Amino acid sequence: MEFFTTNWNDLITIVLALATIVISVVLGKKGFFLTKKSTEITLNKDFFEKIFFDFIIVKLPESLTKLEATSENGSVICDEVNEIINSILTKAVFYKYFDEDFYNKLLEVCTKLDEELVTAADDRLRSHTFIKHRTEIVRLINELYKILKDHYSKF
Repeated sequence: MEFFTTNWNDLITIVLALATIVISVVLGKKGFFLTKKSTEITLNKDFFEKIFFDFIIVKLPESLTKLEATSENGSVICDEVNEIINSILTKAVFYKYFDEDFYNKLLEVCTKLDEELVTAADDRLRSHTFIKHRTEIVRLINELYKILKDHYSKF
């Protein structure tokens, strides 16, 4: 009887030891992947902030304030906003290879904005026509901000 008790105790010890090893390996892998994911999120957040924050927090709002205050042709202001939009797109090329879906959304809105800004900057526009273009520009800027906010909120 003592032989069976000793074997059962050994068997239970071995099973528990194996279970501990398996749990340790699983938790170790999970910890590694969570750390990797956390590092990736932090890195993505840093890239995003370095590329976009100065434009979307400082430069673009300043230019838009000038644009919204203009009721007549604002070709200089449109050119300024267009330059900012083109800079955003140029710096965002990184995302073409990193997050193509985000980049394509950004490219689409920035292209529409570029076209609208070029049209609005035409010196021959009347004030009511310019106001219509200005309204569309503001709508597209809101769309741009939404795309950027949605992407940033993933971090």
